Amino acid sequence: RSPSRGLGDVYKRQGLFQPKRRLDRAMVKAAWSGAVDSDVIVFLIEANRGVTSGVKENLKKLREFKDFPVSVAVAINKIDRVKSEELLKLTKEINEEYEFEKTFLISAKKGHGVNNLKEWLAGKLPIEEWLYPDDQIADLPLRTIMAEIMREKLTLRLHQELSLIHISEPTRRT
Repeated sequence: RSPSRGLGDVYKRQGLFQPKRRLDRAMVKAAWSGAVDSDVIVFLIEANRGVTSGVKENLKKLREFKDFPVSVAVAINKIDRVKSEELLKLTKEINEEYEFEKTFLISAKKGHGVNNLKEWLAGKLPIEEWLYPDDQIADLPLRTIMAEIMREKLTLRLHQELSLIHISEPTRRT
């Protein structure tokens, strides 16, 4: 988790997936348990994939948060990859599956709709003091930040999520 200027605590969770191994199950369980303490949950799906069985499973789990005081929105990403008719159908389908407070249609790559999502988040999150100095970018050790950057770069290059078990922490900087 890392505080974000004007957005309070922002939690980045690994993609929720269907766990097969014990480590995978622990990771998914940790991701969901952290959601209980959230002020806002943004459920992100990809427009070009639609409502998959994995999305349905996560929506089922999301229903457990109905009794918690947390705002839940859906952000449908990659809207530039589907036709508007398909997008309207997907929007209707996802909102029939779960009663979201707000629906955002975004293209993170092109920036479409992203400002609306940011503004909504800024309005929903409490204003709090910084947890650490302005020049410190996160409450994590530099080695952990570097490992996360490496994982993200590899994910972009390999076009698939990597489990944390495959990433080793850097031992020294050059």
